Amino acid sequence: MTRSAIDTNALLLAVLAASITLGIEWYVAGVVIRPFDFLLLLGLVTILGPSIIRGRIPRLYLNEIVLLFFLVQIISFMNAALLTSPGRGFVNALQAFELLAAYYLFTTTLRTPKSLVKFFDYFLFVLWLVAIYAALYHFSQGDYVRFKNLDEPKLTFGILVLLTALKLLLTPHLRTYLFPILLVVSIGLLLASGERKGWAALLIASSGLIVFSIPLAFGRIDTRFLKRVFLVPIILIVPSVLLLQVPYVQKQIGASTTFAAAIVSEAPSGEVRQVTLSNEARLFFIDRAYEMIREHPITGVGTERFAEEILGWRPYVRHNLTGVHNEYLRIAAENGIPALLLFATMWVLIILRGIQLGRLSLRPGGDPFLGYAALGFAIYVTTLVALLKAGLVPDFLTLLAISVLNVQLIFAKRPTAQGTTNRSLRHA
Repeated sequence: MTRSAIDTNALLLAVLAASITLGIEWYVAGVVIRPFDFLLLLGLVTILGPSIIRGRIPRLYLNEIVLLFFLVQIISFMNAALLTSPGRGFVNALQAFELLAAYYLFTTTLRTPKSLVKFFDYFLFVLWLVAIYAALYHFSQGDYVRFKNLDEPKLTFGILVLLTALKLLLTPHLRTYLFPILLVVSIGLLLASGERKGWAALLIASSGLIVFSIPLAFGRIDTRFLKRVFLVPIILIVPSVLLLQVPYVQKQIGASTTFAAAIVSEAPSGEVRQVTLSNEARLFFIDRAYEMIREHPITGVGTERFAEEILGWRPYVRHNLTGVHNEYLRIAAENGIPALLLFATMWVLIILRGIQLGRLSLRPGGDPFLGYAALGFAIYVTTLVALLKAGLVPDFLTLLAISVLNVQLIFAKRPTAQGTTNRSLRHA
């Protein structure tokens, strides 16, 4: 593949991936149409079309991780067809097909380290465009904190901090002052937005990467790398100290800690009063989800029936939430405990393989940025789906984490000049 083709394909896939955060939808004959749908079709036609015409159809890479993901998708649309409605089952089956097409597109196109690096560079660039749009929109409304009027675009802030920091830390010979500036701006946007899901996901992903790195660092710390390790926290301190003085940011931090305390306490949601209305509704719906799981442990109540099941409780809730905002609980409540076990097993395997890739990336000839980006993004999405409402966004972000992981498994399995493969991933 030529250099221009690698650039073009990586850019198209980056735009496709970032489009999921736009939050733009059109309703046509009762069907939701998004920019994601058009871009996916464009990618299939322009990237895979020529290969299919030449009769060189790339092989679909499958492993237990992606099989578990699509098994959960199959359970979801079969459950919808049987317990919700045939129409809902068809819509969910169509979404599963789109996700399969997207996975095929990513894993058959980004099969070299160079193309994956290009993808991450373009992905970061397009996410910045979406984040700037979201910030400017709120600034134009007079909101310099509390970016709540746009839902999906605010998800970009935490991903930006993670990928920008990793780019600054792990890219060799990075001699630009742009990335330290971008890191300051991204952490400022994340804190000012009050996006607690991004805060939690970034905190857990960063902590996970630090814990992963500590045993690997002893005895082989590169001086240049060490300087960057100290540089990033110093960069983060400046906007953090300033924005932590803002009352709204303080309120969001307080609400987050109170919500976390309420989750681990044994008090029923109705007795927890020192929380925001949003937290009160979330706690209430978590209790209702547990009730649904106890009543329907095997099959659940039916895909996307959670909202219907809680309609009777609506007068008792003072905040207009429509779901549990937790994919793990939603899957258990709507599709049953067996589906939850499959979903949880998939994530355990993703993290374990991410750790393997992270270790391999630190060896001679490896790319630490790619390894750490795959592991960090996987941990980030694992946390994020525990806080997101149901829909295409958590499903696609999960699929993107799997795709980034699996294309690197393809690198690791590829024979070297001596005709061998990486032994640690030979049976992946």
